[in-house]
This record gives sequence, structure tokens and C-alpha cells, in this order.
Amino acid sequence: MLKYSLILLAILLPISNMSIAQSRHLSTHKNLKTGVLKNGMTYYIYPSKVVENTASFFLIQNVGAILEEDNQQGLAHFLEHMAFNGTKHFKGKSLLDFYEKHGLVFGTNINAYTSFDETVYNLSSIPIQEEGMLDASLLVMADWADGLTLDPKEIDAERGVVKEEWRTSNSAGYRVYEMMLPTLYNHSKYAQRPPIGDMDVVENFSYDALRDFYHNWYRTDLQTIAVVGDVDVALVEQKIIAQFSKIKPIKNAKHRPNITIDKAAKLAYNLALDKEISTASISYVVRFPKALKTKTSEDLEEALYRDLALAMVNSRLEDLRQEEDVPFLKAFAYIGSLARLSNQFGIKLYPKLGKQAAAFAFVMTEFERAKRHGFLASEIDRAVSNLKLGYEFRIEKEAELSHDHILTKIKHQYLDKENMLDLKAEYELLTEMLAGLNPQKIQKALSDLFTSENRVVLVTGIVGEDNLTKSEAEQLLDKMQYLNLEAYQEDSITTNLLDGLQITKGSITKEIYHPTIDAYTFVLSNGCKVHYKFANKNKGDFYITGESDGGSSIYKPADLPSVNFISSLANGSGLYKYTNSQLNKLLTGKVARIGMGVSETKETLTGYALTKDAAALFQQFYLKFTQPRFDQVLFNRTINKLQKRLQTKEYDIRAVKRDSLQKTIYGTKLPRMPLRDSTYIEAIAMEKVISFYKERFSGVSDFDFFIVGDISKEVLKPLLGQFMAAIPANGTKETYVDHKLNWQSKKLEKDIYIAMKTPKADVRMKWKTATIAHTNRNTILAQVLTDILRLRFTETLREEEGGTYGASVSCRLYERPKVSLELAVSFDCDPTASKKLIQIVVREIEKIKRGDITETDLDKTIKSHLKSRLDRKNYNHFFYSQLRTYITKDYNIDSPSNFEQILDSITVKDLQEFVGKLFNEDMYAYKIVFYPLQSQLE
Repeated sequence: MLKYSLILLAILLPISNMSIAQSRHLSTHKNLKTGVLKNGMTYYIYPSKVVENTASFFLIQNVGAILEEDNQQGLAHFLEHMAFNGTKHFKGKSLLDFYEKHGLVFGTNINAYTSFDETVYNLSSIPIQEEGMLDASLLVMADWADGLTLDPKEIDAERGVVKEEWRTSNSAGYRVYEMMLPTLYNHSKYAQRPPIGDMDVVENFSYDALRDFYHNWYRTDLQTIAVVGDVDVALVEQKIIAQFSKIKPIKNAKHRPNITIDKAAKLAYNLALDKEISTASISYVVRFPKALKTKTSEDLEEALYRDLALAMVNSRLEDLRQEEDVPFLKAFAYIGSLARLSNQFGIKLYPKLGKQAAAFAFVMTEFERAKRHGFLASEIDRAVSNLKLGYEFRIEKEAELSHDHILTKIKHQYLDKENMLDLKAEYELLTEMLAGLNPQKIQKALSDLFTSENRVVLVTGIVGEDNLTKSEAEQLLDKMQYLNLEAYQEDSITTNLLDGLQITKGSITKEIYHPTIDAYTFVLSNGCKVHYKFANKNKGDFYITGESDGGSSIYKPADLPSVNFISSLANGSGLYKYTNSQLNKLLTGKVARIGMGVSETKETLTGYALTKDAAALFQQFYLKFTQPRFDQVLFNRTINKLQKRLQTKEYDIRAVKRDSLQKTIYGTKLPRMPLRDSTYIEAIAMEKVISFYKERFSGVSDFDFFIVGDISKEVLKPLLGQFMAAIPANGTKETYVDHKLNWQSKKLEKDIYIAMKTPKADVRMKWKTATIAHTNRNTILAQVLTDILRLRFTETLREEEGGTYGASVSCRLYERPKVSLELAVSFDCDPTASKKLIQIVVREIEKIKRGDITETDLDKTIKSHLKSRLDRKNYNHFFYSQLRTYITKDYNIDSPSNFEQILDSITVKDLQEFVGKLFNEDMYAYKIVFYPLQSQLE
């Protein structure tokens, strides 16, 4: 099964979960080695050099929450937690300790998840070149499969962690999801088994209940081991057979049922309301069966026609939403998995405030129009072109697929019987089908998705608003067939992005070679500097960024609302004489995308393109400077959306916290720190936005561009002269302004009480100082301190106390607008536990200030950073960082003296002294805690 999980594919073909499965004429991918042991366990091995000398290990269990009885709700997920709390060969927390000593991080490299039908464990990016790591990782997988100790003390300690995970995840969105489960799953067992479970069960189940669940379901016939990475396939297969054949199959095993969802003749409807929901949405869903079988060429053709149809309807909806008077903000259709034996066709839309019925009618009418009249030849051509481009891109990038991406394919082969296909062979067959493409079949494929059975309308409503009712939905759907609808029309556009423009080429006046990093600087005739480094760790594409000092800092406070609106307007308005929709159509078959932004201290441009489409990218950069476009309709629509959002802002708990935090820290009298209220929105003026954009991007004389990727100097230089050097020079050189903004007080402590559906304390703590130098060594020390504190808080706040699911920690050294070192800690917890946990945070920081840091924690952190550096070198982005740092900071991050040697030299005393630089007499600090209203605590 192919999933469009790459960002690029989300751009090319806006359909989620596109599924194209194997036909009789397509074989399983030639690189995938698979087998079944005598005990019934399946294994897969896939060689990949995307990250050299590493491999990832996955244990896929055909076991999830759906197998729980009523008195077991939450045990599948709880078992997942216990895998990290003691196994046959790794007692207590020693499994985590072992991997952390090799530079691995819990939650990143060592993790797991539980869903309705599956539980998957992973050891990711393991450095198998280190002695014993391959064998150890297979041993861990075997222990997870058949060797959990399930110690009573560890079980009791983990109950609190799971309870806090529930508290953290129990947002308004999750509560709405739970309300919708009975309707979406037609009151089947799925509706009663959210994986997090029932907290009453979690807090009170017996030890034997968990052991019984483990014995009954964690067994060889429901398990597979998958190894992906830079491995010797034959050797790994030999080791898997030797290790996992020791596990004995369960006698008289319980039947593993696949739960079905009953058919429903009538439209099902659900309105979910939560006071913390501030944005409405409507979903129209049709359930249909999913067969667990290897697919045929007929299935491939069916998926092709269906997905082309949805791509074209989605494109229409994207065009229509850009019109000013439409009643919806966004809408899209998708095909996806709903359950083990069920798929779903869905249409999701976000209505404008007070326009739910109108938005639902509008979007469903567009689907009716497409069902009735089909699609234009121009639409089909674009959809086919994008489909081909997506395949060609994936084929070229196949060697760069992440371990997780490959695992997803393996997982679907094991659980859903959808073979991991040979992409080239699949594309060849698909190309044959496209050669005989039948437009009527595309139209029929769309119509077939709209059945009279198994239909569901799910409304996420807003309390006090006019929400879509069941009768309204039924009436709107019933009258669709009687509407008098004309066929869809679209204007033709040129295929020339620069149509009608005369461009005067510039030139490269100077070329400077940087031998230290094997890079170049090109000085253009307009004064612009372009810094370039060839890198082909990622094939066939490249990145470009441009930046210039200034940003919003050079504007007076009254102008900030308009300055801050620049990127919203400029990025969505298109270019030259083309709307955003027209621009996307004009670029069909190409991958060349740009964006811009204005931050406090600089303005930036970013771009990404396939190397073959480099000219299209540089043409857009030229137009961003010389022919920007500003869409009045987009401006009006966005302002209206912001104004409407204010009407429901009081229900948005994140917005309430954000405003409360800002007012507490900065007060309400700093003109450069305005709240996003009605006064702020009213101050946004179209003419100012345009004027300020042109000031920021009037020319390129003070811009530095950085280009890194698989584009040769010979290809790049002519494009720079033709387009980048042709951009006018402005002859100015600006710098940003430090307005010396600071907090109301050097020490702030406040408890803020707000209404919240799930009572919890939200703790925010920060310390900062400006009396420190911005150096490479200090930057690395800040990163090391971050990871040491993460280790300490995981051990204390989570494991020892069971007080929080996890604490967020960040220590960063900032350079702009002034140098500052900031340490931030935040976490959710039971309100009654907040004060104790805050004391633990302070205690752990005090220990570091005294130099009470274990060599073990320091060694784990150093190894983690060294490993992360090796992994990053497998991607072009590392070389972008190398180029930018060398040009702006004048040192080479790839030199051992600038990283490895610094890390190796860091001592406990160094960290103690570094923390001392933060906790000095000039330090600012705040502790702000959000609590439920007192009435909710009583």
C-alpha cells in the first residue's frame, strides 16, 4: 500500500491515503526479504542506506484495544508502557539506560504506540556498527514479544504515568472525537475502545489481569519482526531465526477476531459540542468494506480512477474557497482506513461562522456537479501530470525513504495483506492504464462513492451557534439530485510564467571559492550575494533561502499589525497576473515552490525545487521582487475570518492561555506587544501591507541567498545571471533595531484560574539572562544542558513520581534582537501535584548549579549529540547549516574542533559554570501556572 506521506505529495495530489495495491502482474518489492518461523512468527528485512551504519527494529503486534473486554479497557496500551519497565534480560529501567548510553533518546529512538487493532514497538536509528548493538536490539524485540516481567511495583508506578498521559491528551478535540465514535463506528466495539482506556480500569486492574492479557494476545502467530537499515540481509535473517525460534507458540490460543461494523440503511448524525471548541467542522463519511487480500490489477485501476476524481474535486474546492462570498473556509475529500475491515470515503469542511448549513450545501453541490457532468479535459491533464510526477519523484527518491516510511509499507503487508510493491513495475502498469484513460470511468468512480447506505454526518459544533441539524443535512442531501446544475467551467491560462515580460539579464561579477567547505559565493551585478554548495545526499532537488536584516523591528508600533500581515497576504495572492490557483495550475508537472516571511529582525524568502524545475523556481524569485501580487479578496476574507474568530476566542483555551501569559509577562502597556484583539485587526490596512512589502522586498542589494542541493554550478550560474541578477538593486543596507523589550518584573509568579473541561495544572517556568556571550561553545553547552534536564525530569517527574506524562525542556542561546540565554520548562499534571513537581524541577536545577551531575548522564548526552550529528550528515540540510554558519559566523561546523572536540571536552564543572552564567543577579524568571477554576477543584 502506498501512502502519500511525503510533503511533496501533499502538494502534488491532495488526497490522503491514496491506496494502490498489488495486481497479479506485480511482485512484492525485490528488496524485501520475508519468511515465517515454525512457531508462526513472521519476519521482514529491508536493506536501506538512507542513514549509513544504522538500522531500525520494529515489533508489529496484531493486537490492540479492540481485543479488550469491558473490564480490560486500557490494558493493551498499558502493556505498551510496561515494555519499558522490565523484561527478561533488561530489569527495571535498564533497557532505557542501555540505549541512552549509546546515544539513543527515549521517545525519539525508543518508542511504541497502541491503536484499535495494532501495537507497534520501535528501536529507531540504532548504531549497529557498534559492537553488540545488532544482537542486543534483536534480544530486546524478543523480550518485548515474550519476556515482559510485569513487576507489581513497576505496574503501580506506571498507573500514574498513564493517568497523566490521559490528562495531557484529553483536549477538546479528543473529547469531541470520543463523542463521535458511536456514530462513526455504528455502535460497534470500536466505539467502546479508545486505546487510552478507562481510567477507572487503569487505576484498579489486578496484576494478573494484565498478565493474562499479555499471555493471551502477545504470541507468535500475531507478531512480526521487521528490520530496516544498513544491514547484511542474510546475517540478520540468520540471527532472527536463531533468536525468535526460541519463543514457543501458545497452545489452545484464543481466536483473534476481526470486528465488523454493521451496515446502516439510514443517515447517521452526530453533533458534538464542547465549550473549548472555537472552530466548527462538518464531516460527511461513507463506510465501505476493506478486504484483507492481495489486490489485483482491477483494484489498481479502480483506485486510479477514484483518486484522480478526488484530486480534481479537491482542486475545484481549493479554487472556490479563494472566492470572497463562499460560505466555507476549507474543504477536501479523502479515502482512508477506518478499521481493520472498513475503509471510509470522507468529505471534511470548515464552515464560516454562522454558515454551517450553507457551507454543507455548497460543498456537496460541487460533488453533485462533478458526479453529473464529469471533468474537463484540462483538469484531467493536470491530475494525470501530477500523478505521474508523484510516481517519478518517489522512484527517484526510493533510496532516501525513511525507515519509518518503509515500516508503514511492511506493516500494511503484514496486517492488511497489501503487498509492498515494486514501484517501477507498478508505475509501468499504471502508465499503460493512463494511456487508455476513460473520462466516463473517472466520473463513475466518483459516483460510486456516494452510496445510500452507511452514510454519516459528523458536526463539531460551537456552543450557542446555529449548528447544522440532522434534518437540515438530510434535506440538503435529498434535494441534490433535483438541482439544476451547469457543468464546471474554468478560464484557460498561458503556460508561460513570464508571459509578456521583458527581462534584462544581469551577470555574475565575482566568484569566490571557499575551500574549507568546498563552496562558492557569487556576487551579482545588482549587489546580491549568492552562496552555494553542491550536496547530493538527497538526489534531484535543492533548497534556497534568502534573508535581509530589518524585519518588523524598523517599524513603529502602529504599523505592526500591517507588517505582521505581509506573509499571510503575499504568500496566498499568487504572482504577477496569476492568482494562487492559476499559479498552481501553471506549474502543473513541476515542483518549484517559494514562500516568504517577515520576522522581528529580518525578511526571508525560501524555495524548494526539483533540479529539473530550477528555472521555474528562479522565475518565481524574480517575480516576488518585481511583480508581487496582492489579492483584495484574500485580504477581505482573512480579515473577516480574524474578526469572526474573536467572537469565539473565549472558548479557545489555547488563545486564553496565550493572552494571559502575554499580559502577565509584558503587561498591557507595551505598544510593541499588542494583543490580537479587535483594535489590532482594525489597524491592518491593505495599502500599508502592500507598501511595507515593497519596502522589505524592493531589491536584492542587501540580500544574502544560500543554495544547497543537487544542482551543479554549471546549471546554476546561467540561471543566477538570467533571473536573480536581473532583479533591481535598491542600494540600501539596513539592520534590525533592538527595542530592549523586557518583562514587567525580574521575578514573576502568578497562578491563573480559567475554566477547563479536564482539570489540570499547566506549569510554565522560564529563566533568562543577557549577560552571556553568543559563542559556538555556549550554544553546544545549552543543548547539552537541555538533554541532561530531560533525563533528570523523565526519571523524577515521570518515573519516580508518576506525576506527568513528560516535561518539555528547552535551553537556547539567542542572538537576536539581543543575546540572551533562556531555559524553559513546562508540563501538565494533576492540580494537587503541581507544587510538589515544581519543587522537584527547582531541586534538579539547583543540583546542577552545585555541580551534582552524574558522569553517566553527561556521557549519555554527549553520545546522543555525537550520534545525532552522524545521522544528520546523511541529509543535505546538514550542508545547508554548514554553508550558512560558515558565511555568517566564519567557522566550519563540520570541523571536529567546532563540534566533536567541544563535546568531548565538556565536564561537569563546565556545565556548573554555564548554569551559573544563567542564574546570576541579572537573571529574569517567571513561574506561571494555569489552574482550573476553584469550583472545578472542589
